[in-house]
Formats: sequence, structure tokens, C-alpha cells
Amino acid sequence: IYPSFQQSVFIFHPTAAPLPEDAPGLVRRAVKERWQIYTLRPGLQSLSETLHRTLAERGVEVFTREPVERLSFSGSSAEVETAGGEVQVVDHVISALPSHVLARLLPQDHSPMCEQLMSIPSVSVGVVCLEFTGNPIPAEYRESFGYLVPSHQEARVLGVVFDSATFPQHDRQDTPSTRMTVMLGGEWFEQLFGDPDTVSDDVITQAALEDLEEHL
Repeated sequence: IYPSFQQSVFIFHPTAAPLPEDAPGLVRRAVKERWQIYTLRPGLQSLSETLHRTLAERGVEVFTREPVERLSFSGSSAEVETAGGEVQVVDHVISALPSHVLARLLPQDHSPMCEQLMSIPSVSVGVVCLEFTGNPIPAEYRESFGYLVPSHQEARVLGVVFDSATFPQHDRQDTPSTRMTVMLGGEWFEQLFGDPDTVSDDVITQAALEDLEEHL
């Protein structure tokens, strides 16, 4: 979105580097006011779409819907094999996969690394985005960021973000509405909902609605 990598880094890490002299006014304001939360007018998906388009314009080939099945290494290069059988030879591999998924892609001669990756604990979190007509939030809490549920309480919900309070500009313009993001499960996901790969969206959504009704 911004013309240089340095400026982009500075927005999210105010102490990462000196502020460039040609930094846009919005960047200077974000640093001065120490912004912690950001959004984009068209929605955050526009960030990935813009990155994709900009990279493509610069000749970078971007593959989507191509699950990686195997990684192998030879000398200073690596081979990335996708589910379609295509193999890409690359100089560097940067993974954003969960550690246990990455471990399954590595060759057997990397077993020590695989063991370390598999030992990293992880939990599953269900995320439900809801929109209500009107505002069901009690008046005294409508300007709040949201709330967290203490772990000692028996609740399926971990926490709720009141998106309309944080970024009201994303609300419907034609009728009053309220948006929330509900997070559920965590360490107790399987105990509450079963296998994350097979639990239905309806079950997670219903749990979010029931707990919200109880809390609010």
C-alpha cells in the first residue's frame, strides 16, 4: 500500500527504524498517536489483493489453491512439490504453516527438526463473525473493545470483539447494525466441539449465539 518497505514496517513497528523524511502524513500520525489497531476502508482482504496484484505486475508468479505436498533440499536450493504434481525449484522457502503441518512436509533426513516442530503445542480456535440488526450490547459497554472470559468460568467462548465499536465505518449504512467477532474453544476445543476438521459451522455458530445471549 505504501511506496516503500521501510514505511510499511514503520507503521506496525514504531521503533523499528527512523521515520523517513518523506513518510506520508498518515504514517506520522500513526506513530505520534501510537496506533495499535488498523483497518482498511475496503476491508483487510484488500491488503492481500493489493499485494497479489503488485507482485504480479512486477513479474512475480503467485500460485493459489495449490497445496504443498512435499519439501526437499539439495545443496543451496529447495524443491516444492504441490498436490498437482508440479515441482518448483527455489532458493528460499518461507513457511507460514502450523508447525505440525510443516513437519509432515519435510524429508525423513530432517527428523530432528520434524520432532522439534511436532513438539510445539497448538490449539484450535473457532472464529464466528456476526452481524445484528440494531445494537444488542448493553448501553454502558457499547464503546468497549469487547471482553475476555476468565479461564476458570465454564464457557465455550474465549472472548468477543465489538467490531462496530472499534471500526464503525464498516457497519451497514442503510440500517443500524452491530458487528462482533466471537472466538471459541482454544485449549478445550476438542472437549467442547470434537474434531476441528469435522465439526460443522452450524455447531460453532450456535454455541457463539447461545453464549452471547447469556453474557449480554
